[in-house]
Amino acid sequence: MKPKRITIGFQAEDHDLIEHLQQIREQRQINVSSYIRELIRNDMHAQSPANYSIDDLAQALAEKLGAMQIGTTEKKPTDDVTSPIGLEEKLLIDQLF
Repeated sequence: MKPKRITIGFQAEDHDLIEHLQQIREQRQINVSSYIRELIRNDMHAQSPANYSIDDLAQALAEKLGAMQIGTTEKKPTDDVTSPIGLEEKLLIDQLF
């Protein structure tokens, strides 16, 4: 069977990605195609952060912090709160992932 080909491109500002791929190729002695296939398979078999909602990420982060016994500041709930975290926290978490 003939292999299917997909072309990907990198923007000029993606020099860090290109450098990383070159390092992977040199250090791990694998070609870039194998590395990308490995990443895609890992993404398919594991729920990556991109598949989580912001509330799921916040809950997972809170559980991790709780397990590490790191204190968090708690806000008193108000009647207009519909989410366990505020907009500021959601934006912060979104920036992290």
